[in-house]
Amino acid sequence: MPRPNSKAHTKTPIDDVVTVNELRIMAGNRTFHWGEAVFQSGAVHQLHSDGEELTGEVYGPQVYYARLINDTNFLDGECDCPDGLEGVFCKHLVALGLAYLDQQNHTLRKSILSPSANGMARPPKANPPAGGVKLRELKRMVDKLLLMSLNLEECDDEFGEEAEINDYIKFTDQGVEFLDVLQQLADQEEFKLLWNATVYALDCFIDNFNAQMDVVHDFIIGLGNSFLDAVHAKVKSNNVVLNVFTAWENKSQVSCDHLSVILKELPAEVRARWAVAALEKLRGYPPYELGSFDYDRERRYIEKHLLDWAIERKDSELKLEVLEKKVCTESDVIELAAEYRCHGMQEKILPLLIRAHETFNDDWEITKLLAEELLMAGRHEEALNVVWEEFTDDYMNEAPLANLEAISRQANCWKFVYQKVLDFLAALDRKEYLHRHDAFGRPYIDDIRQRRVEVLFTHGDQQAAWKLAQGAYLSDDCWLKLAEWRSKKSPKAAASAINSLIESALHKTGKNANSHVIELLMVYRRYLKMADNEAEFAVCCANIRQRCKRRQRLLEQMDAAKM
Repeated sequence: MPRPNSKAHTKTPIDDVVTVNELRIMAGNRTFHWGEAVFQSGAVHQLHSDGEELTGEVYGPQVYYARLINDTNFLDGECDCPDGLEGVFCKHLVALGLAYLDQQNHTLRKSILSPSANGMARPPKANPPAGGVKLRELKRMVDKLLLMSLNLEECDDEFGEEAEINDYIKFTDQGVEFLDVLQQLADQEEFKLLWNATVYALDCFIDNFNAQMDVVHDFIIGLGNSFLDAVHAKVKSNNVVLNVFTAWENKSQVSCDHLSVILKELPAEVRARWAVAALEKLRGYPPYELGSFDYDRERRYIEKHLLDWAIERKDSELKLEVLEKKVCTESDVIELAAEYRCHGMQEKILPLLIRAHETFNDDWEITKLLAEELLMAGRHEEALNVVWEEFTDDYMNEAPLANLEAISRQANCWKFVYQKVLDFLAALDRKEYLHRHDAFGRPYIDDIRQRRVEVLFTHGDQQAAWKLAQGAYLSDDCWLKLAEWRSKKSPKAAASAINSLIESALHKTGKNANSHVIELLMVYRRYLKMADNEAEFAVCCANIRQRCKRRQRLLEQMDAAKM
């Protein structure tokens, strides 16, 4: 193979079409892998490109002549092997293309990473500034990547255009190659060049409108890591680093996430100076209205990193100031209330929680915090009213009832409140009685009755729950829970309840319905075995087989379960 030209590679028409992805598309996955093996074996020799076409000899049992061309921006080729003579894009063409790409990568890396940028000794007066040629080559690569990224469009693997997917792959491959070059610069301790290259690249990409796309996002994160390598090598003063970074912040409209990654890893001295300026900016913002969800990306970015800085430095005063300034959402309220408590500022907690409860009256955690704070202030009746109102507004959920129980236990009145809960649900149950069937007479699940059963069962009144459930149309899950409890003392009664569920389940069809019938039958069999009445299970299965003899899949599942 000829020695690669040490000069910086200039893109030619053949470069537009000889890519890994194009080779894979032309050859297909299987042939591509065969060609990859041929290339890795070192079988390609006499590689030559004139910019318009690529030729070479591929050794094997015989020597084959292979040729790749750019045919009006499409990759094409020919080979004198048997497959090639039939017009097939063969493994030898793949090997030829991969060898060329490997040579170009070697040339590119050599032009950037070699001690002399152009591989030739020059008179002292003709020398460019240190790293000048290398930097120009790096900037050329950045410009190319930027143009590729600007042309990227969102594409879906299922519906996206093939060209768009190819653009993704090309950008990813060349981005990885560029980051690899940067890593080698760091390994060679060429930090000044690394600084100049990464600053230029981040200047270009930091405000890229495609910066949130996965492939571009990952590339920018890689650039940031290389930039940090140069920063920590102290090639520039802290003032310069801060000025460069704040310039990116000022221009960035969409890529605060990328800046966040860099900011977290900047030297402590730089972050400290950043925090002073950021705090001044934060103090200039107007306070949020509680519950306002207007999202200011820059403000949230400043708040987050100031808070991180305060926590890292254990600066409780700064932390409190940031939390007071940023309070807006439910989580902000909870965090600020906890910080007030740490500072012993009890007088500020209750007013904050009252305002938050008025704004977020359906937030269970804030309601509980408010009730607890009212209890601590000796305002027991108000505390109980807060959680009772929450329960009556949302009695079907468990969290409001849990809050009511917790607060009433603290107030030593749970027994009274529990009975009040049962009476409240019973009154609702009576009102729902007239609406228990649809227009066709089919029963609805008795939501309120089921809720009453759940409350009784959860709080230890299982016998009362079982009694209340009789004759009610409850969910299968509810009945299974009740039957499991009942089976400990009366497995026959538990089996009877499951038998009713089986009857209802048999009216439904389909794969899931059949599986559910089998699950119920297995529970039914277990309870009958506990009741020493397995003969009844055999009768039940025989009846099902007779009634459902056309439901072949159900019968097959019964056979598999030995029923």
